[in-house]
Amino acid sequence: MRKSDNDVRAFDNAVKRIKHFRERELSRRQVLQASAATALGATLASQFVPKEVHADVGGTIVHFASSGKRLANSLRAVKPLFDKVYPNVTLEVVSKPMSEALTQINTYMRSKSDSFDVVTQDHAQFASLDAMGALTDLGPYLEPFPDWLADYRDDVPEAYRHMWNLPKGPAPPGYIAALAPDGNAMMTFYRKDVFEGAGIPVPETWDDVIDACKEIHDPANERYAYCAAMARNFWAGYQYYGSLRSMGGDVFADEENQDWTVGINTEEGYQALKVLVDLQKYAHPVSANAGEDEVNLVFAQGTALYSPLTWGTAVLNDPTYTDLHEHWHMDLSPRGTGPNGGHRALTGGFGQFMPTWGGNRETAFAWIKFLNSGDREDLGGSPAIADAIVGAGGQLSRRSTLSRWSDRKPFFVGLMKAYPVCVVNAPVIPEAYSIMGAMGEEVADAVNEEQSIEDALAAMDKRVKRIMEDAGYG
Repeated sequence: MRKSDNDVRAFDNAVKRIKHFRERELSRRQVLQASAATALGATLASQFVPKEVHADVGGTIVHFASSGKRLANSLRAVKPLFDKVYPNVTLEVVSKPMSEALTQINTYMRSKSDSFDVVTQDHAQFASLDAMGALTDLGPYLEPFPDWLADYRDDVPEAYRHMWNLPKGPAPPGYIAALAPDGNAMMTFYRKDVFEGAGIPVPETWDDVIDACKEIHDPANERYAYCAAMARNFWAGYQYYGSLRSMGGDVFADEENQDWTVGINTEEGYQALKVLVDLQKYAHPVSANAGEDEVNLVFAQGTALYSPLTWGTAVLNDPTYTDLHEHWHMDLSPRGTGPNGGHRALTGGFGQFMPTWGGNRETAFAWIKFLNSGDREDLGGSPAIADAIVGAGGQLSRRSTLSRWSDRKPFFVGLMKAYPVCVVNAPVIPEAYSIMGAMGEEVADAVNEEQSIEDALAAMDKRVKRIMEDAGYG
C-alpha cells in the first residue's frame, strides 16, 4: 500500500526509537528489572509468615522460562517467599529471551534433556510437547490436595483450565499437563482519553471498529488510529485467526471430533480477511513488520491509538514503561458480523510443566503448586504470592487476584471480560505454529495489496491442506 511522506517519516521515527530501545536500553533494563523483582520478593518475604515450614523437603531444582517481567522475573519475585516455606530447597531460575526460549524449549525436550525440572512454555506449544512425550501428568501429584485443587478450579475459569488438559480427543480423566498462574487473551486496546474526547464508545462490532478509526485517525500529526502485529509470519496469522473466530469461522470443520476438513475459504473467512485489509487505511506504518514488542512501543510512544486485536500485556499500565499508562484501557475484542458472529477472545498464556526427563520431581511439584496457589493461607497460599507476580509485571489467571488489582491495572479488567468468552488461540495440534505461519504469510500479502483476498484465501486453504497431508492426517 502506497505510503505518504508523513507515513514514511512516522515509520522512520518509530524504527529509530525501537532500535534505540533494543540496542541501548534493553540489556540494562533487563538487569534492572530482574534486580527489582528480587528486591520486591525480598520485601514481601520480610513480612511473610508462612503457616507451615517444610524443612524436610530438599534438593536443587532448575526452572527454565523466557526472560522479562511477565515470566522469569515473576518467578524471581516469588522465590524469596518460597525460600521461607522450603528453606532447604535450592531454586535456580534460568532464562533466555522469548524469541529464543520458545523454540529452544522444544529442542531441549526433543533431545530428552534432563537439565530442567520445571519449564514455563506457551500454550500453543503444548501439543508439540505432548507429541514428544515431554509432559508429566500432574493429576497424581494433585490427588493428595483435593481442597487446594478445588480452590484452583473455582478461581481459574474452566475454559482456560481446559486448555491444559492434553492430549486431546479427549484427555484421560484427571489428566493435567500444566498449571498456569499466567493468563492472557487477545483483546481491544484503546486510548480512553482519545475515545472519550471524541465521544466514541468502545467498538462492539467490526463495523464500529472501522467507524472509530475514521474518527481518530490523524496521520498529519503522527497519530495513527490502528496498529496491530502484522509481520509476515505467525503474527499476521494470529490477527487473522482472531478475526476468523469472531466471525464464527475456524481453520477446521470440527477439530474436537477430528474432522480436519479445512474451512478457511468460506464467507466467514472472507469477511475476517476483508476487515483486516480495510483497516490498513488507518494503520501505523510499523504494523506491516510488527510483532508484539513493536506494537507496544508505538502504543507507549503515543503514535498509535487503538487495536481491536492485541495480545494482552501489563506493560502499558506500567508507569516505568510509558507516560500514558493511565490512558491505556482494555476491553473485549470485536463481535463478528453475520449469523455466526460473536465475541470470541483468543486465549493463551504460559503453563508450567514438569519435563518427563527432569529430576527431583516431588520438589519440582512443590514449587509449581506454590506458584499457582491463591490467597488462602489454610491451603498453603498467601496474597503475597500473587502480589509478587503482579508487582514484578506478571498477569494472572486467577479471577480473585485480577479483581483485587483491577482498580490499578485496567488490563486486568479486560482479562476478566475475555475469560468467559475465551477460545483456544490455535488448533491444538503439533502443526499449529506451521499453520499460523503459513496463514500469516498469505494474510500479510493480502493486507499489503500484493494479492487479492480471494487469492489469499485459496492459498491458505491449499497450504494448510498440504501441511495436514504431510503430517499424516486423514
